[in-house]
Amino acid sequence: MVERFSPIGLSFDIIGQPPCYCKNCKRDMRAGGVDLHDPEAVWRFADEVTVKYMRRMSQALWKLKPDMRISQNGPVKKGRYDIYDNLGQHGIESLPTGPWGYDHFTQNVKYIAKIGLDYYSVTGKFHRSWGEFGGYKWPFALKHECDQIIAFGAKCGIGDQLHPSGRMDEETYCIIGEAYRDVAAKQKWCEHVTPVSEIAVVCPSAVRKDPRVDDAEVGASMMLFEDHALFDMIDETMPFDGYRLLILPDDVLMNEALKAKLAACSAAGGRLILSGESALDPRRKRFQLDVGAEYGGASEWQFDYTLVSDAIAKNMVRSPFLNYTAGVKTRVTDGEVLARTIAPYFNRTYRRFCSHANTPHSQEAEYPAVIRKGQTIYIAAKIFTLYRQHGMKLYRDLVVNCVNLLLPKRMLTVDLPSGGRVTLMKRENGNQYVIHLLYATPIKRGSVEVLEDCVPLYHIPVAFRTREWVESVELVPGGKPISFRRTTRGISFTLPKLLGHQMAVLSFASTGATNRPKTRSEE
Repeated sequence: MVERFSPIGLSFDIIGQPPCYCKNCKRDMRAGGVDLHDPEAVWRFADEVTVKYMRRMSQALWKLKPDMRISQNGPVKKGRYDIYDNLGQHGIESLPTGPWGYDHFTQNVKYIAKIGLDYYSVTGKFHRSWGEFGGYKWPFALKHECDQIIAFGAKCGIGDQLHPSGRMDEETYCIIGEAYRDVAAKQKWCEHVTPVSEIAVVCPSAVRKDPRVDDAEVGASMMLFEDHALFDMIDETMPFDGYRLLILPDDVLMNEALKAKLAACSAAGGRLILSGESALDPRRKRFQLDVGAEYGGASEWQFDYTLVSDAIAKNMVRSPFLNYTAGVKTRVTDGEVLARTIAPYFNRTYRRFCSHANTPHSQEAEYPAVIRKGQTIYIAAKIFTLYRQHGMKLYRDLVVNCVNLLLPKRMLTVDLPSGGRVTLMKRENGNQYVIHLLYATPIKRGSVEVLEDCVPLYHIPVAFRTREWVESVELVPGGKPISFRRTTRGISFTLPKLLGHQMAVLSFASTGATNRPKTRSEE
């Protein structure tokens, strides 16, 4: 195919080898000393088969055509540099109306944008998922999905499937055309951009090289998106020094290299939020960072409750609220307790139970739930996993309150509902930023998340902290200038209207003019 057609690139689909017990795999596992009765060992062997295949295929193609773009599509794998070396582009297959959902692309692109590869995302024209003849996505939904892709700095593609007659379906391409007309009008401001972030989430699945442990990082991304924070998803090999706050959600066990890197970050005044088993050594025996407490082991309770103090009480109930799984136990040394864990009366069994669901809290404090020491906050519950699995707003509010304690002055603040999404991109020309604001709320119908209603929002306050001298703010496409007010911290303005997606371009003076220096309290 390469020799005959000399294509620009090739994309291979469904690349991934699940655990296999065919005669060839069993032969190779026995030869390699793999225990066929150990599911984890068999899983690792299957992964090695995938990597070996990808390497052989890419090397064969690059030998024929060294500049070929190669995409080998499969589940997004964070932290897998052995795989990235075999790619010319990284594709994120993400049909929100299929099993992926509307949170899949956004949290994965936040990581993929950091690994140094050209990247794109593919959605579909289908109502549900691939291979669906006669299913049509509502035009606004497809348009919004494409807007979201370009707002995060990715290239976009839309999947279709050709009818056996060989005739392209005109209705399909009317819908696709409507989405791509919008992309064409906005493309100029979405190319050659770099995401700007002040918070980073260290992904457990990347550190552990295991995509099966991603609930915590997905929960963290959900919280931060809904809080309209500027953040990246990173692994332990990436630089930490460009971020004002690092979050290690639930399952980031600490090897010596990561321990040293975080200790240096903390010593330099970096801010940290850790939760659950994060900061523990790989054997789960003790904390590897000073969080103001000692590790006391796993909880004996099936679930527990959290009671917050005044310091993190904004938007919170002042009664103990339920954690559907119990957090770890700690003993405070020199940390400040911001919340306490309240135990249930007893574990629920067939012999001892109360009511339909869970045992009530005992009203007695068991151990700390949230501890602060300096610029580090530790949360005993696996709160990010809890949010991914159960979605209780109180979990998000607790984390946001902790973020605001450590990071009271954000770079960008936007007053949007939780369904809104915000990104900040710096253009390659160096003197322009693009603020993307998106708003659409999916509705669950049957097994499908549907976007149908394009609801406008009006008079949205936006504040941007910068020392650079802002010369203009304009809405694009269209180039409509909007008025803004200079403050000691930067600028503020009001976006008149948001209908699905709006970009605001901030242009700066190229002469080096700045607002006055920030005071210590403003920092």
